[in-house]
Amino acid sequence: MIGRLLGCAAGAFLSIGPLIPAVPRYVTGPLGRQAGMVTVSPAVTAAAGVLAYVGLAALAGDHRRPGAAINQFSVVVNAGLLAGPVTAETRYAASGFAAVWITAAAAALGSAVLGRTLPTTTSPDAERTSPDPGTGRARLSHRSALRPGFGYLASVWGCTAVSAFLPLHVAALGGGSGGLHFLVYGGVLACPPASAEPPSPPRRPSSTSDSSAPPCHSACSPTRSARPAASPWWAPSPPPERCCSCPCATTNTKEPPLTIPPADLSGYADVVFDVAVPLLADDRVLINAEVEHAPLARALAEAAYARGARYADIWYFDPHAKRSRLRHADTASLAEVPSWLDARNEEVGRNGGVIVNVRGAAAPDLLAGLDPMRVGLDRMPSLTSRQRLQLNNLVRWTIVPYATPEWARAVFGEPDQARLWRHLRRILRLDEPDPRAAWRQRIAELLDRARRLTEMRLDAVRFEGPGTDLTIGLLPDAHWTAARLEDVDGRPFQANLPTEEVFTTPDYRRVTGTVRATRPLSLDGTLIRDLELTFADGVVTDVRASAGADVVRAHQATDAGAARLGELALVDRSSRVGESGITYLETLLDENATCHLAWGAGLPPGVPASLRTDDPARLDAAGVNTSRVHVDFMVGGPDVTVTGLGPGGKVVLLRDDAWQF
Repeated sequence: MIGRLLGCAAGAFLSIGPLIPAVPRYVTGPLGRQAGMVTVSPAVTAAAGVLAYVGLAALAGDHRRPGAAINQFSVVVNAGLLAGPVTAETRYAASGFAAVWITAAAAALGSAVLGRTLPTTTSPDAERTSPDPGTGRARLSHRSALRPGFGYLASVWGCTAVSAFLPLHVAALGGGSGGLHFLVYGGVLACPPASAEPPSPPRRPSSTSDSSAPPCHSACSPTRSARPAASPWWAPSPPPERCCSCPCATTNTKEPPLTIPPADLSGYADVVFDVAVPLLADDRVLINAEVEHAPLARALAEAAYARGARYADIWYFDPHAKRSRLRHADTASLAEVPSWLDARNEEVGRNGGVIVNVRGAAAPDLLAGLDPMRVGLDRMPSLTSRQRLQLNNLVRWTIVPYATPEWARAVFGEPDQARLWRHLRRILRLDEPDPRAAWRQRIAELLDRARRLTEMRLDAVRFEGPGTDLTIGLLPDAHWTAARLEDVDGRPFQANLPTEEVFTTPDYRRVTGTVRATRPLSLDGTLIRDLELTFADGVVTDVRASAGADVVRAHQATDAGAARLGELALVDRSSRVGESGITYLETLLDENATCHLAWGAGLPPGVPASLRTDDPARLDAAGVNTSRVHVDFMVGGPDVTVTGLGPGGKVVLLRDDAWQF
């Protein structure tokens, strides 16, 4: 894009340059002749120049590299402006004034046309005014550029008006052509000054292993730019500046800048602790995240302590360390979990508190290519001790997303964290004037839908679509609900943020047929694609997938309940996740885009009150599945019809992703 941007700028100012020597000569010479052309040509030049420049003022303002953008933009502006007089004098000598007017107008029109081909940049204004910047073409009427654009344009025209009489003055002094003087002046401006920075040392020869690169010596400590005064203390500081005196400097790279505004993270944390898991004074808070989620984890810790939390403990999991474990550790040790992690969960279970799980894989397909049987044995960071607390609502808990560059790369093909965050911001209703009120309204809508499903007294639900014909039996007096739950002390919380589903716990014994997943599933660091499961008498008898089938088989071999269903959830197209039209490769998001099922443990909130018990044997006898795992996979979509079977016969529940009752 930068070449077209600079070409557009050069054309815009090349259209002004020819007027510098031509206008005064015309005024002092054949004034009044060729009046039509003189009127039309400068008018076209001015109009096209204004259009091109106002757009360029915004497009050049790429806030990721402002210094480079300003420098390059200034060079081509002056080059175009000062090459114009030479062009005008050449054209005038050959063909007269008409050629000059036509040249100026053509350059301006060409610049404006070229500007229309420029894609939008990620300027702050473009991000606010475009629903998905980066996918469309530039509008050369960026609102934020109007004032500075017209202001600077006026100064350029003023400077041009004064400069226009310099050729006459040069000629009066016997200096001949003034265009050459402007060209020399422009060349001086365009030439870069000699750098005061000492030359970088020669780069060491590269090798096939990073381990041979010398460590940065202690005298070389990169300086860190000051944190903006408006940012809260927990916001990450800007990345270190390049250290140019150390041999390793040529291999150091800067971290990408934070593209999620700290104010957004603060507001997000407020919604988490006011809506998802309302925090009480003296609560213990566990925050489970990956290293890349640190900005949100810090914002959550700040919000928790501000609300009187007794302690907010952040545990960072690194999936790259898991990959190393899977490559090298003894197979017999892969299923082990450090006891201190279980103790951490058990303590908050004894004392009461809150668990916040942050999702958004830093590397969604990191474990691709590893032995799938070994991958299936290592469940980290999933912990049975935490699942027990959450399934039985012994604590208030929630799962929330955070946009990472690598997650964005998996979704969009480029690490556009800002673009992913814009989608998440709307999905999380952070774009609403009052996100808390918006979530209360949405939960009320979901609970009302669940109530109506419960009142239907359905006996079974059937899914039909391409590759799918699956009938799922329900428990007697099937109970439907939404993700607005209560802990053991009756305190409400929202298990997922976002949530768009209504769900029930099925009778695991009464599942028959085949189901095809409609979206990829990210399972413990592996992407499962084109998954198909066949059930007979409630048990998975066949697993097929174009990628990751062995990982699913290993996962479903965890225990007897891992190959049986534990959840049935319905989602319609009013879901903001589904409205985005994006597959996020993250179950928290994708399961709230369309209907889904889950193999593994049944969900207690979806069990009728008459069947609820802590006795696994009694749950099993009632048809409620028990397992150490619970994995959601997506089965809905516009081509899948969902039908309820009940006392009144068949009733279509969902068709074309829309409720039918």
